[in-house]
Amino acid sequence: MGLKHQKINIRGTAWGLLGCLAWGLLGDTEHELWLCLLFAILTHELGHIVLSKLCHIPVTGLSLDLFGARLQLDGMVSYGQEFFIALGGPLVNLLTAGALYATLGEAVWQDGGWVSTFFVASMVLAIFNLLPVGTMDGGRMLSAVLSSWW
Repeated sequence: MGLKHQKINIRGTAWGLLGCLAWGLLGDTEHELWLCLLFAILTHELGHIVLSKLCHIPVTGLSLDLFGARLQLDGMVSYGQEFFIALGGPLVNLLTAGALYATLGEAVWQDGGWVSTFFVASMVLAIFNLLPVGTMDGGRMLSAVLSSWW
């Protein structure tokens, strides 16, 4: 049984943002905050993609813009699948920040460079997305739980 490859369409300004990330990693990093935030967003979206794959829901697209990132999923999603897919992004941000803290300890605060910035960006992004508001991850999770009860 071979692995099935699936193409993911990257739309909108996603190519520009990915280009900025590549430029920042290869060139001058004076815009460290934005690059770390963008990298935290990309790892966040990777969490959603991994959980959607574990729930057997194909991802058909990714859109990044000034208002956030959106995955396009193919097929119907149950309330349980919606909950876990929404949880994937904040979970990966928290795991990434936790791994940095476990590895570096208090030095993660004292670094002052990209490690500290990425740590803080990951934590803020996770906490912000867990707020139970609208189409944010926390809102999607709350909606899935409430919808499954009624």
